[in-house]
Amino acid sequence: MLRFPVLANLTALIGLGFFTPASYAALVGQYTFDGNSLAASSVANNLSFSDFGTGSGLIIPGSNSSGFAAGNPTPAIIRNNWGSSFTSDDYFNFTVTPSNNNTLNLSNLTFNTQRSGTGPNQIEIRSSLDNYATAIASSNSVATSINSAPLNFNLSSLTNISQPLDLRIYGYGATGTGGTLRLDNVQLNGDINGGTPPTPPPLVPIYDIQGTGSSSPLVGQSVKTQGVVVGSFLGTNLLNGFFIQDNTNANDPSTTGASNGIFVSAPSVNSLDVGTLIEIVGQVSESFNRTQITLSDPLSILGTGLTIAPTAVTLPVASSDYLERYEGMLVNLPQSLAVTDNFGLGRFGEVGLSSDGRLYQPTQIAAPGAAANAIQAQNNLNRIILDDGSNIQNPDPIPYPSPVPPGLTASNTLRLGETTTGVTGVLDYGFSAYRIQPTAEPSFDTATNPRPLTPANVGGNITVGDFNLENYFTTLGSRGAETAEEFQRQQAKLVSALLGLNADVLGIEEIENNGYGPDSAIASLVNALNAVAGEGTYAYINPGVPQLGTDAIAVGLLYKPAKVSPVGDTAILDTGIFNPAINRPSIAQTFIGLPNTEQFTVNVNHFKSKGGTASAAGSCSAADNADQGDGQGGFNCTRTLQAAELTQWLATNPTNSNTDYQIILGDLNAYAKEDPITKIEFNGYINLDTQFGGPDVYSYLFGGQSGTLDYAFTSLSLNPFVTGAAPWHINADEPDVLGYSTAFKSPNQIVNLYAPDAYASSDHDPLLVGLQLRSVPNPDSPQSVPEPGSVLGFLGLGLFGLASKLTRKIK
Repeated sequence: MLRFPVLANLTALIGLGFFTPASYAALVGQYTFDGNSLAASSVANNLSFSDFGTGSGLIIPGSNSSGFAAGNPTPAIIRNNWGSSFTSDDYFNFTVTPSNNNTLNLSNLTFNTQRSGTGPNQIEIRSSLDNYATAIASSNSVATSINSAPLNFNLSSLTNISQPLDLRIYGYGATGTGGTLRLDNVQLNGDINGGTPPTPPPLVPIYDIQGTGSSSPLVGQSVKTQGVVVGSFLGTNLLNGFFIQDNTNANDPSTTGASNGIFVSAPSVNSLDVGTLIEIVGQVSESFNRTQITLSDPLSILGTGLTIAPTAVTLPVASSDYLERYEGMLVNLPQSLAVTDNFGLGRFGEVGLSSDGRLYQPTQIAAPGAAANAIQAQNNLNRIILDDGSNIQNPDPIPYPSPVPPGLTASNTLRLGETTTGVTGVLDYGFSAYRIQPTAEPSFDTATNPRPLTPANVGGNITVGDFNLENYFTTLGSRGAETAEEFQRQQAKLVSALLGLNADVLGIEEIENNGYGPDSAIASLVNALNAVAGEGTYAYINPGVPQLGTDAIAVGLLYKPAKVSPVGDTAILDTGIFNPAINRPSIAQTFIGLPNTEQFTVNVNHFKSKGGTASAAGSCSAADNADQGDGQGGFNCTRTLQAAELTQWLATNPTNSNTDYQIILGDLNAYAKEDPITKIEFNGYINLDTQFGGPDVYSYLFGGQSGTLDYAFTSLSLNPFVTGAAPWHINADEPDVLGYSTAFKSPNQIVNLYAPDAYASSDHDPLLVGLQLRSVPNPDSPQSVPEPGSVLGFLGLGLFGLASKLTRKIK
């Protein structure tokens, strides 16, 4: 059977005289600098290698962590202080010593290089055989590109070596003393004669290397195996290797649990076609729990043009480790899969997929505890990542949606809920998740969830909205925009979204808490809205305090003076569990629709988040606020207490109004079935999501699961006048990378991934409520004011007390 080694750009290298094919043998030693080590990472039998060394000027990892390159090739060794002409002190070096009466015949030396702009552009290889007097091989092809091909030096003149041989890699031609040269993956090739030849490793089938557990039983051993290439992802911009699969039909993974496929790490291989049958030798390891072989010897081609049929895999899988039996194999998912996660699309080029539509947060659809945990367990078995066959971050172009180009752009999005069918690729594992490295370009059906051009028609003569602005800050470099450019981009998107929502009264969250003066964030937002919509279109409520609580962010209220007018007091709840030292205060304002509709009170909130270290708050101990493992996250006790105290406070008529028509708005940081939401419902308020949205409503994406954090509740008295309510899905479904931020984006992406439109203007979807309020002849007359003791009356007035409210006159 014909076998020959695969070499990079063989014809070109022969033409340049870098090596002679007849002299090429096997890898006898290698330095990869993994783990910041200067020791040889691979050494043939009957040889020893010194640590990798230098003359003067070396920056080594022991003294300077920057000695290893931050980019590709990684890790790499780096040296500075190179001369403009050849000097005897400017080199890297290592020593190889034969043992046991063996002699060494060398064929070639290869390594990856990268120089800085002022670094050396000439390399010479010299040896201790003539006291480094003459150059054995040289190159003037040292590139500044970090992805340059390895240089290859012919050392076939070095034969019958029986004593220690020191090889030096000299560099010169630098244009500045600060210029650097980086080396990586230094490989010395040759053959060893005499002595006792090493026993070649036996041929081990891939499925025996994989084994039936989560890791290989042969970790740390050198193995020889054969397989057909089913996925080729060569080069530092991809996976730096390829996948091979057994084609003997001797093993059925579905019954044995042992995979027929495996990943081969091969940084030195530059070209290898899918369908090639090869034999390899290398060391078995687990890399981030992916079983792989690191190529140590030149691979041999046994045949070409072979085909491997993909194995059908469907979601959900039977168990968390079910897919391990197919790791490294070519697979096909024949079913229609929905995009359930696109958060990592811009950063890592990956998309989360699930069957039967998107995944929902367990407590969005099930009660906390056992029921929610069961949903989470089901979700975990019903997701897989569609990767892009690359390890690089911030890919440009972004690979999905296909085709590329253009890939992802501001006008060519990939939304949650879009579907793809027949995904085909190699099943890989990394970063704690199974993933498909595609071998065929997937396509997505955008018609399954197109962008909504406008909010839903909620009817009514007055509309009320709510929107979490995701840190609208005029103080740059704090929580929101880092630069003036980013601020303009953020503001333009928010203005498009808010004017598109077109609410007559609007609750907002996550606006900078820097007061209400002309330079405040809330004034800036209103000015930006009016600059587009017309002077005086929007105004904001000034509660008459320097700022609302002490947190960096606050809630607020905007309104259209032509449609509504504030009446009564602006009320602030900042006592009890809403004490600013504990949580963000709540705000309430009563409005009258113009010219003379019934009054209604709007209350805006931003409850305690789920994250952070549990601490005591109010009657909740730190233990109470810890994550209870029931799906509600941390600080559920605090949020539940907020819900209780909020409804008690609203029952006291804190705005001194003539109405019991109330609407609670805000980001409550709780999903639909969690305690804070059910507490508000139990205390007599109607959840408009439940009334109008049904079980599939959502406003936020987290961890690849959708759910509702943003709500509107009405009092029983107001509910008959609600004509509709719906979120406007302009954000939760969109890739985060389409937002205003310029971080982690190329100059091309800063332009192509941005549009001053409503989409990806925040991480929360806004919502809109329609109210059909009646005209009244005298709007100042009492209007269904609740009686003390009733469910919607002054609930708990004696307990909670009028002292618990703080009222402010409108300024």
